[in-house]
Amino acid sequence: MPECHFQPPISETLLGFQFPIGLSDLGVFFGILAFCLFVCLYSTFIILYYYIYYSIMNVEKESVMIKESDRKLLEEAYYKEGMCFGRDGLFHYLKKKHGKEAPSKRTVLTWLNNQKLQQEFKGRRSGGTTDFFKPEKPFNSISCDLLIFTGQAAQNFKYVLVVIDNFSRKM
Repeated sequence: MPECHFQPPISETLLGFQFPIGLSDLGVFFGILAFCLFVCLYSTFIILYYYIYYSIMNVEKESVMIKESDRKLLEEAYYKEGMCFGRDGLFHYLKKKHGKEAPSKRTVLTWLNNQKLQQEFKGRRSGGTTDFFKPEKPFNSISCDLLIFTGQAAQNFKYVLVVIDNFSRKM
């Protein structure tokens, strides 16, 4: 039986070098290689950008100091007078009542973000594919999870039912 030796044809030369594939195939190869390099560099740039951005944002958040006089004005308006608004509403209320002595919007936001009441009842983020329902009142919609301990019971419980009110986020 005759032996068959297959040798790919050397069909193209580029700057004196011979390639076993055509130049059109070589162009596709270098195109894919350039695209992969672009994607790697772009993703590295995006990662660095967000790292720097969030590092700066965290520094700015920590650098906001609330003066004691501002804290007293905010606590009085929010808890004693019942002005449980968001940042803009509370800021405009204090600006109208106290004028130039009112805290800045940034101070109001920082103070509000540390209040338990604001954290529990602040507005939901809009958009996204998981935003299918927006509860309008307490116990309008609830979420439930049932945990079943098949192996070893946890503190003599085989089942744990977790029910959360989606409006107040209370268990």
